[in-house]
Amino acid sequence: MRDILFGHPAGLLGRLGGRIMARQNQPLYTWTLSLLPVQTSDHVLEVGFGSGEAIHLLTKQTQAALIAGVDASPAMLSMAKKRNAAALLSGRVQLEQGSAEQLPFADDTFHKAFAINSVQLWSDRKAAIRELYRVLRPDGMLALTLQPHNAKTDQDFKAIGEQLLFDLTQIGFFNTELQIKEHTPTNILCALGRK
Repeated sequence: MRDILFGHPAGLLGRLGGRIMARQNQPLYTWTLSLLPVQTSDHVLEVGFGSGEAIHLLTKQTQAALIAGVDASPAMLSMAKKRNAAALLSGRVQLEQGSAEQLPFADDTFHKAFAINSVQLWSDRKAAIRELYRVLRPDGMLALTLQPHNAKTDQDFKAIGEQLLFDLTQIGFFNTELQIKEHTPTNILCALGRK
């Protein structure tokens, strides 16, 4: 049941899970967007947009030229389209169904990209990071935010962050850094890198 609610949301339970995630992930959305200096002409991508709350915040807080998103769940796509209906009509927001491992965008499309609490759901994390690298423009910035509830100790938490940084540098990102935000019940981490 947890998978239908949060992992791979579907149907009525998936929509309920989307509402719960939107509320619980609010601090993650706000913090992650504060780490990405979005400019007026930027094209921004979110992978795993869920109910579309972070995209909605971006439309309100920035003047980004294009805000795109991809999510594997049809239920989340439907919720995100409703939440961002006006921005979709204006052409400022573009939402697609798809996977992180095969992004439906051309090379060098985005200035900024981010994923919030979806990294742990990717079937092939390195393939997804390669795809993010591909669709980012030179000097583009990536933020991967995660609240690892499975980290039982501080050492586990640190190891998860270090593995993300290692994966970023192995794919080709530079200026990588790990940001940590204290939060309950579990701290939040964000791995940042530039193409």
